[in-house]
Amino acid sequence: MYHKKLRQLMMNIFTLRNKHAAKKREVTGFTYRRCNMRSRYIYVFLIIMASVSMYAPQQTIAQNMEDYTAYPPFIASNADPNLLLIIDNSASMYDLAYIDEGTATRQSSYCYDQTYSNTNTYAGYFEKDIIYSYNFTSNRFATGAFPGACSHKMSGELCVNIVSGSPSTVTQFVARGNYLNWLTSSKFDVQKQILTGGKYSTATSEFLPESRGCVGRRFIKEALTANYVEGGTNTSLGVTFAITGPNDSINPTAPSPGGQTYIQIFKGNYNEVLCQEAITAVNDSNNPSAIRVAVSDCLSYDPNATGPSQCTLNPAMSCLVDSECLVIAAPGSCSTGAKKSRTCLAP
Repeated sequence: MYHKKLRQLMMNIFTLRNKHAAKKREVTGFTYRRCNMRSRYIYVFLIIMASVSMYAPQQTIAQNMEDYTAYPPFIASNADPNLLLIIDNSASMYDLAYIDEGTATRQSSYCYDQTYSNTNTYAGYFEKDIIYSYNFTSNRFATGAFPGACSHKMSGELCVNIVSGSPSTVTQFVARGNYLNWLTSSKFDVQKQILTGGKYSTATSEFLPESRGCVGRRFIKEALTANYVEGGTNTSLGVTFAITGPNDSINPTAPSPGGQTYIQIFKGNYNEVLCQEAITAVNDSNNPSAIRVAVSDCLSYDPNATGPSQCTLNPAMSCLVDSECLVIAAPGSCSTGAKKSRTCLAP
């Protein structure tokens, strides 16, 4: 449209110019110059008007999406979509969330882990950068601070103060929240924290962590003097933790069914290699002597040493007859009374 108007306007300009040129030949002197000046003014004015008209705003109309969309007929569903959330509620959720998963060149360890590193963030009920101190009177963790002196410590992460004696006694247990999450968090703890904030007791105003250790048995976690380094030198701190759940209410020797988490602290290093060999011997060997040697190596026990004999099983375990209370150097005995209440007695 703009091009047509401009073309017509230019044709009019040239027509007027030709008329003025013809008239110029008919007039003389002053009249000619006057007409020539007037024609120039008209020519410039028309060019300006043509330029302005090209950029003058035109009428605009908003776009209508109906011009670009089409819906298939007979579709009229206003129902909101369903959300399906699947949650695992099996007993395996009581197992620990953070375990040694191994690498491409190293096989993972079973029920044993020493791979803590403060460069990782471990989810759980503890705030990762808060320092917690265990109160041995109230049997719970509270915010605290690292002591000035500590017999076994990982700087900025863990302090376990052990007073030597018979037996040795733990007097202080202080750790950063991130370390405690690595140590104790179960899959249930992480899941419930995400969904509801965690299992909470209104009676005691505290979170209740839940675990069963390692498939109902103790899960061993060994403390190091520094962050774990894959393929590097990792020095044991001399403290070993065992994470477990509550005992079975009917048979204490049965695997834990899962429930409140318990932390057991042992002085000394856990010899994972020798103890794994002992487990393999118990599972695969039919030679009692080989099993006895492997177990003795795991426990660093010398059966020929002088001193009291040690029961290979828990002296407080349940039993029915004396033969179920085996010891290394001397036979144990089973208490008398009702069968459900009998226990092994130390030799």
